[in-house]
Amino acid sequence: MVIILKRDFEKHRQRQVIFIIATNKGERGTDIYVDPEVNKQGGLHVILNYPPENVRVEEQVFGRTARNGAVGTGQFI
Repeated sequence: MVIILKRDFEKHRQRQVIFIIATNKGERGTDIYVDPEVNKQGGLHVILNYPPENVRVEEQVFGRTARNGAVGTGQFI
């Protein structure tokens, strides 16, 4: 299940911000299109908030951030 929330923030020059909240099924076989403007601003940022059962899962989650040479970051909280 994926829930997408969109909202325009007036304080940020009408920049559209998208939050994607996904279960652990969102890491494999999921392609997230990242607009070139987002890449100019630092790319996709993924936050992992659960301890994965193995390193492979963690690598897949953080692999969402920088696909095909795109920029991105990841954080485990």
